[in-house]
Amino acid sequence: MIRVTTSSLGYRNTCDQASFLERKGLLDLFVHAYPSYFVRRRYGVPNHHATSLIGLGIFHRLLLKAGPHLSLARRQRLMELVHIYFSRSFARRIPSSTTIVTGMSSYMVEPIRVARQRGIVSVVEHGSLHQRVEQRLLDEESDLWGLPRPTDIPRWLIEREDEEFRTADRIIVQSKGSWNSLVQEGVAPDRLFINPLGVDLGFFNPSIQDDKGDGVFRVIQVGSVIARKGIQYLVRAFSELKLPNSELIFVGVGYDNSPIRPVLDRYAAAGRGAPGRATPGRASRCVTVRRWRGSSSGWRRCSSTRRSSRW
Repeated sequence: MIRVTTSSLGYRNTCDQASFLERKGLLDLFVHAYPSYFVRRRYGVPNHHATSLIGLGIFHRLLLKAGPHLSLARRQRLMELVHIYFSRSFARRIPSSTTIVTGMSSYMVEPIRVARQRGIVSVVEHGSLHQRVEQRLLDEESDLWGLPRPTDIPRWLIEREDEEFRTADRIIVQSKGSWNSLVQEGVAPDRLFINPLGVDLGFFNPSIQDDKGDGVFRVIQVGSVIARKGIQYLVRAFSELKLPNSELIFVGVGYDNSPIRPVLDRYAAAGRGAPGRATPGRASRCVTVRRWRGSSSGWRRCSSTRRSSRW
């Protein structure tokens, strides 16, 4: 019988995964860093199939908030400790009845080691390009747009993921581009599987109209306002369209202090868009996103909601 143990530290898609596994009777254990009542009420995972590392979750969120005020070296060291602690805690909690253990890359080093000792199938889920390929691409993009090169991909993260890619039984990626990047870095193609992100049609439904009849062509960008999300191309494309009665809304982290703010300001100065004042949101995606979901003409990939800014 298939029994799956999965985990999440700040990834809502893995919460949805745990919810699906629970409904299908396949979930053995869900290790997470949210309040237990939240996972039980929002995702329907009962307490006997879940364990919460809430203390680590609180520290992780505080670290994300304090990040801009810390030196790069200290921020990266603290984040490395978060990864190590979560990974070790996850590994210690894998039940003996588990047949498949899965989790996001960089959090799976220790769980994979335990899985190999017990004969459990290990599956790593990787949500981006291989980090070395991504770093090269971001360097090229930064030079192209006249931006400082990013320094937020630490060596320890690449080393952890390289070990996971070498030792996991299967690796799940979300696109052909991600698949190609891992193959380019030496991962065997027969261990890779492409599983694009899904969508909750009960939540993102065009028939749900929250703000009716305003006539605005509205595009929503949900996610961090950074170059690796392709924000620079979205802003350029939206500006070149010159659509009347239209707006581009950012729902995500870091608009005010975005490293690509010079690009945003450049378009604003040229009269091809004007960023408005940021509107405070809430930590849950459901609040601000629900406000716009039924009155929008287009969406980009969703993640945690922090604040929204209009163009």
